[in-house]
Amino acid sequence: MPNPVGVGQTVMLHVGIPDALQTATDGFKGLTVTVVKPNNQTMTLGPYTTDSTGGTGALFTPDMVGDLLSEDKTSHNKTIGTVTYKASNSLELALVVQEDPLLYYPGNPLPEEY
Repeated sequence: MPNPVGVGQTVMLHVGIPDALQTATDGFKGLTVTVVKPNNQTMTLGPYTTDSTGGTGALFTPDMVGDLLSEDKTSHNKTIGTVTYKASNSLELALVVQEDPLLYYPGNPLPEEY
């Protein structure tokens, strides 16, 4: 988010598996995000480790106009208790990158008195 975004503007990616875990030490490790640029060049972001919510955030700044496709991957099996999570790929997500930057709400100044 946001989507669409302007070239050079930072987006936040949510990486993870939609299952909450019992403790933070149970987090999923080694998650990566593969980004395919409009010129078919690929790059891999990560590896990431989730917290006990099963997810984590990462920042990405696109550097060219066009749709970018990304895919979240786990490369190995993980067993927590009696549940085994197998290596998997998410659905592809299209990030629309445009030439013009998006306008954000302006920040509010901090109060100067009580």
